[in-house]
Amino acid sequence: MGIELIVAALVVLLLCIGGVVGYFYYSDLSKLGEECDPQLENQCGEKANCQSDESGKKGICFPSSV
Repeated sequence: MGIELIVAALVVLLLCIGGVVGYFYYSDLSKLGEECDPQLENQCGEKANCQSDESGKKGICFPSSV
């Protein structure tokens, strides 16, 4: 009975890990900094370095280092 319990616990753990990885893979959290708010992009110029804010929303624009 002890081995079955360990195997069941490992299966549940793997499912939980898979769920977390899948959430981050398919959510916007995996794409932070890839997009800009068009209005801010127009204000800062096309060479701006766009980053997400703390809430995960797109649109903070920093001057480009180039």
